[in-house]
Amino acid sequence: MRSIIFFVVISVFSISCKKTGIKDYNVTANYIRVPQIALDTSIKTYQVEFDRYASDGIFNMGFNQMNYLNNINLPGYKKVNFGADLNIMLGLGNGYFYDRGIQTNKIKDKNGVETITYFRQLEYSNFAFYRLFDKNRRMIDEHEVQNRNQSDVYKSSTFTSAKDCEAWWSKNGNNIVEELRTNMINNSQRLINTSLNTKYSWAETSSRVEFNTLKDKENRNFKKWQSNDEIVKMAFRTMSSYSTAEYEKRIMPAIEFWENEFNSTRNSDEKSLYLKWACLQNIALAYFWMDQFDKARDYTFKMNEIPINTSQTKRFLNMIEDTILRLERVGVTKQHIDLRRSNRFA
Repeated sequence: MRSIIFFVVISVFSISCKKTGIKDYNVTANYIRVPQIALDTSIKTYQVEFDRYASDGIFNMGFNQMNYLNNINLPGYKKVNFGADLNIMLGLGNGYFYDRGIQTNKIKDKNGVETITYFRQLEYSNFAFYRLFDKNRRMIDEHEVQNRNQSDVYKSSTFTSAKDCEAWWSKNGNNIVEELRTNMINNSQRLINTSLNTKYSWAETSSRVEFNTLKDKENRNFKKWQSNDEIVKMAFRTMSSYSTAEYEKRIMPAIEFWENEFNSTRNSDEKSLYLKWACLQNIALAYFWMDQFDKARDYTFKMNEIPINTSQTKRFLNMIEDTILRLERVGVTKQHIDLRRSNRFA
């Protein structure tokens, strides 16, 4: 499961690069998206099954129970058929339909002539939930992803007479109901997976990361920046979700380059300030993706000493702090974790 973009940096450069002499480029960072809630470390395996006393939907004609269960997954844990540490029990309704009959719609044209059209209206809903139990059948969590009291509305095409509307519904109504039922059941699978994964899974994912580079070709160091950009791109290509070892080796020359550029930029004009700020943010980003959050934070504090892009600096610092808190909440210190060798999943 791939996540949405985790952090997008320095949008100001995309709209004012002429002013700053700076532009950005993208690399991809692989990492482990940690859960909102950490399950007990004794839980290493899970199984998925239906609560047959609360799952009328599984007896619907054409419903493939095994296919549905096979597509409910919890990354970071091993799926088994029996004897699991964690039991995921599913409940699934068969759909509830409330026929509101033929409805009318009255429209007046610019001359005040009223036209009446007719359509069929149907309210429909369903329920779906999951419950988590440990191996001793103690319930850990319960969450409803569909509620039968929260209805959606289906409206048919419009007709010029109630008779035509009724004739159309007599011919097509059953198919419409079955299509809506199927869509609700299929959607429940997506909702259950999304909820489970957000709350409990340790999933491999990736994010787009934006680094700063020179736009000004007249700058005497333009070609050096271009060469350094290639070092950064290569370093990120070596990053895996479970290790930054190779990335750390390959990114260090880039960090040294930015350090030298920062120290050698002594002017205080606006372009120079943007260049110094860009160097610091690149270094902070490089350390952030090493999981060296203290160093990333230190360089962000230095960014804050430069009187430009203060709102961007603040957002970046908040992102670092939020990441640290998110990791601490589930008992880890890094975003790159070898799930196969971690004590949590061994």
